[in-house]
Amino acid sequence: MMQIADEHIALVASLLRERVGFEVRPEGYNLLRTALVDRMREQADRDVGRYLRLLQEEEEELERLLPLVTIGKTSFFRDPGQFRALASLLPGLLAEARDENRRLAIWSAGCATGEEVYSIAITLLEAGAAPWDVELLATDINPEAITAAARGRYREDRMAPVSEERLSRFFVQDDDHWVAGQELRGMITGFRTHNLNAKEFPLPASGAWDVIFCRNVLIYFDRKGIRSVAQKLHDSLRPGGWLLLGYSESLFKLFDGFELVELQGSFLYRRPPPRPPAPERAPEPEELPALELPRAPLLPHRPPPARPPAPEPAARRRRAPEPDPHDRAIALVEEGEFKEAAALLERALVDHPKRLELRITLGNVYALLRRHDEAEACFERALAEDPLAVEALLYQGLFFLERSRYAEAERALSRVIYLEPDFALAHFLLGRCQERQRRLDGARRSYRNALRALGKAQRPLRAFYPDLPRDPETLDAAARLALAAL
Repeated sequence: MMQIADEHIALVASLLRERVGFEVRPEGYNLLRTALVDRMREQADRDVGRYLRLLQEEEEELERLLPLVTIGKTSFFRDPGQFRALASLLPGLLAEARDENRRLAIWSAGCATGEEVYSIAITLLEAGAAPWDVELLATDINPEAITAAARGRYREDRMAPVSEERLSRFFVQDDDHWVAGQELRGMITGFRTHNLNAKEFPLPASGAWDVIFCRNVLIYFDRKGIRSVAQKLHDSLRPGGWLLLGYSESLFKLFDGFELVELQGSFLYRRPPPRPPAPERAPEPEELPALELPRAPLLPHRPPPARPPAPEPAARRRRAPEPDPHDRAIALVEEGEFKEAAALLERALVDHPKRLELRITLGNVYALLRRHDEAEACFERALAEDPLAVEALLYQGLFFLERSRYAEAERALSRVIYLEPDFALAHFLLGRCQERQRRLDGARRSYRNALRALGKAQRPLRAFYPDLPRDPETLDAAARLALAAL
């Protein structure tokens, strides 16, 4: 392979970051080196310095290089929960668009080779939409990917996520490939190249999108680039419109223009709908002219003599505030009195049904008592009341981890990290989950993430579970010990 020095790779990475907001981290330098070699071979030029000058001077060459650095990995119905969420939204969105005499507008931004946009089209057809009901646009930065998407021809092994019923209805078999049928193609308005770093975003005929899929694209941008793209996506959506990001992507502490909504087990971003106008104030009554009365003679003001304060009843003076039931329950758990703690928490929830920490701690105590069904029900009830309750998800993940239900544990803990990426304890427990499954590379990465997160302030835990590393020093020591043991 042609030799390209590390300093040249770093220079190109810096150029991509400055010109297009595209972040290439050191672990991606090998892919960038391969991309540079491929482009230089196409240019029939082995002079690295000359090619670097070309990149600096010609924006078009930089755009040709960029698709080679991205990994266009995709599949049909990737993250099925998001497509269930879309299916649940479509009846209302289609009805609203028809009422407003416009087409429902959906944009697949970063569609790669097309599996995503065809999955959207299938979901639309199954919701009863027709081509004249919808404007569905597919874009990607990579011209070759767009060509493949428009062709709509896929090897048989790529069709595994598509059911037999959908295959027979929406695709036509051609030897060992499947080709998108006319009904499916008719739902897609167009395919075209687009760079999300561009100043202008495409807009539908109605002026704003109802839904934007922009999944596994923001991972290639630095923080400044993510904020810029998020702002433009926000501005391209109509109020109340929906943004779907990739499973590992989050706008937490980066952009606050969206509200986070859980739907069908997936997190979606929503541009807040417009607030209803404030009710009009009743007109002020017309003022009548003041009536002049003869003024009374001024008398010196003598305040009434102050009464001495009544003595407080002795019983009231002596009464101390009752200890909080949650604090009392924690004390009982620490003494090993699990049954008494459970009974106390059950009584407290009758008087305080909305205090989630009571319910979550009760779930933990039930788990300690091996009353597993009741424990699981506690976590589910807490999440039904607040689907974004981070502690409920954390302790639910711990419950699943202790029961060796690793897939469910990983799902719950990953959702915690999605909501709060700097939550060190969630990274640590995820590492434990991966280690028990002998996924050692993932476990090492999670333990390192926990140590990095400990450099930032950590949320205090309200609910309680014994023997959990709660303070930063204990968690730091536990993560370092776990790393050293791998």
